[in-house]
Amino acid sequence: MKLETVERVLDASTLKTKQSNEVRRNDIAECILRLDKITAFDVAEEMPETGRFVIVDDYEISGGGVVVEALADEHSRIFESTVRRNEKWESIAITEEMRAERYNQKACMILITGSPDNTLRKILAKKLTEKLFHSGRFVYFVGMANLLYGIGADIRGIGEDVRPEHIRRLAEIGNMMMHIGLILVVSAQDISENDVRILKTSLNDRGDRLITVWTGNTITTDLAPDLKFSENEIDNADEDIIKHLKRNSFIFGFGFNNSLG
Repeated sequence: MKLETVERVLDASTLKTKQSNEVRRNDIAECILRLDKITAFDVAEEMPETGRFVIVDDYEISGGGVVVEALADEHSRIFESTVRRNEKWESIAITEEMRAERYNQKACMILITGSPDNTLRKILAKKLTEKLFHSGRFVYFVGMANLLYGIGADIRGIGEDVRPEHIRRLAEIGNMMMHIGLILVVSAQDISENDVRILKTSLNDRGDRLITVWTGNTITTDLAPDLKFSENEIDNADEDIIKHLKRNSFIFGFGFNNSLG
């Protein structure tokens, strides 16, 4: 959870507004909180029992409050579209577990990113894809240009205004690729925590199979990647990612050509 905005601070004894933009001990405040993941709650005025919350920090209760309003954001729209997609999803008798057993791998998305002026992400993503393929894995590579000039070609505009929709469409590609049991390797620049939240929201129960990798000496966004490689570590980064996949049981056994993955 993140404190995004302090709307106003009240004096606890008089309930009058104080001239302050921070919440101190024993203060009462109206705040906007951004949650890290989808959470069920109600507005306190409509359902008091589930409209209250406490804030726990390192096993200590640090505060509490009531929910006044749920603010719609990009993630709400994406979550609603994900629910509709799942309701209409056409399934067959071949399950993901059956595919995992057949392919000796668990489907996942490996998102390799870095700053815009750093081409290491593309080099590593393609090298990793080729290494996995030649070891017998079912793997596919997607560069963001493939998406921008393909299924995203109808999106008008540039920059942050349209980025969430491009990321949502990337997640839909990932959802289908992972549904059929593939390992999807993606190269995209400047991935942020907000991008990751959009991806995980759209991937739904497959969100825990998103692996983020930063390439370059300095992380230039607020991303907390699962793996990070400096410029001096890139040569062996593909092997390190494969070791990570093995440790976390994304790949196991032998590939389809009986070579050890």
